[in-house]
Amino acid sequence: MALYSKNVEDDHVDFANTAIHFFSALANQRNFSFDTRSNWKKLTEPALKNYQLVMWLDDFPQLAVQRSGFENYMEYGGTWLSFHVSAYNDTDTKWPWFVQFLGGAVFFDNNWSPLPAKMIVDDNHHPVTRHMPNKFIASMNGMDGNLTQVQIKM
Repeated sequence: MALYSKNVEDDHVDFANTAIHFFSALANQRNFSFDTRSNWKKLTEPALKNYQLVMWLDDFPQLAVQRSGFENYMEYGGTWLSFHVSAYNDTDTKWPWFVQFLGGAVFFDNNWSPLPAKMIVDDNHHPVTRHMPNKFIASMNGMDGNLTQVQIKM
């Protein structure tokens, strides 16, 4: 079961939509069930017992009953896969079990400045990367939160 939210940052919604498309196609190709839900109320112990894997695509549970259901699922052998913001926790999260589950770290502040990143493309034959150079510098994001776009001719 893949859970996602529609009322989060646009880029997180875009990621969830892309992931849903990808995993749905993969499920059809490899003959497994892929269930998606935007209703996090399904993150309860009775509902989770029917799933081998729970994915969080762009959010995390907010309510105590959802958190408790997930805790029990994981404590009794559940499998979890999440992306980016799904593992976010700070001083306002107030979910001690999750903090411990993630290794005990809590995010307090972003104290590093944006930096460009050196990108190395390992496989220029994949359809996604076939027109990319072997190495390039990805521009840093602006301090104001606006992203500087990197143009790659394809």
